[in-house]
Amino acid sequence: MKTKNLVILEKEEGVSLISLNDESSFNSLSEDLLKELFIVLKEADEDDSTKVLILRGAGRGFSAGHNLKEVQENQDESFYRNLLTSSKKVMTA
Repeated sequence: MKTKNLVILEKEEGVSLISLNDESSFNSLSEDLLKELFIVLKEADEDDSTKVLILRGAGRGFSAGHNLKEVQENQDESFYRNLLTSSKKVMTA
């Protein structure tokens, strides 16, 4: 699957820094961004060298929240379930 670089993963010394990277929408949680975030979270969760995940927003803010145009269409709870059941500590910055 080709990604649009809406999520950037950087790893250093046991920390996976995950950046939401869609400044044009203030990092709103669109379907495309959530798909990329799910892939990156899974990769970081499966990496034994990662001890902590830090989730942040690139640009002027963390996230505007869900893309309201898409929220009614997508009722998939698996993303949230996977985030909450990660074996790593998750922090937001």
